[in-house]
Amino acid sequence: QKYALVVQGPRDVKKKELVFLQFHLNGTDQDFSAIDYLLFSSFQDFINSPEKAEFMKDCESSYSSWKFSGGFRTWVKMSLVKTKEEDGSETVEFKQETSVVNYIDQRTKPRGDQLFFVVFEWKDPFIQTVQDIITANPWNMIALLCGIFLALFKAADFAKLSVKWMIKIRKRHLKRSRQAMNHIS
Repeated sequence: QKYALVVQGPRDVKKKELVFLQFHLNGTDQDFSAIDYLLFSSFQDFINSPEKAEFMKDCESSYSSWKFSGGFRTWVKMSLVKTKEEDGSETVEFKQETSVVNYIDQRTKPRGDQLFFVVFEWKDPFIQTVQDIITANPWNMIALLCGIFLALFKAADFAKLSVKWMIKIRKRHLKRSRQAMNHIS
């Protein structure tokens, strides 16, 4: 069974709003530990969802997940790309860059708790919007096929000329060899 903590992330892209999270794991005996996270675009969709666990399962199967490690400070710089498809639907994708800095633990001993720090912030003050434009039509396909055939004919013509040139060079070489042999004899 998995547990999830859902946090509303930074909303104001223009002001490059950020969210800082700090966790600690009590009494870990592991050498390494990490927390998985994923980003989805609409917190309101989560709030309005009648079945929150199913919503999270769908997100887990639809979106990429990442990790941040204990004992480090992780900065996640996000950018949001919205793509409008030809059928009118819209897909949303988060792109991110992460940087990790070592955390120097200055707590008194014993230090049984594993500490996690993560900062989510917007990389730039813009949301990128991409419009998918499909320009394929019969005329484009005909032009593409003509281009392919033209390239094939040019390649065949080049190969034919190369073979003719090689035959010509070979004949010239044999002729000179015969002349040299006749001159010697």
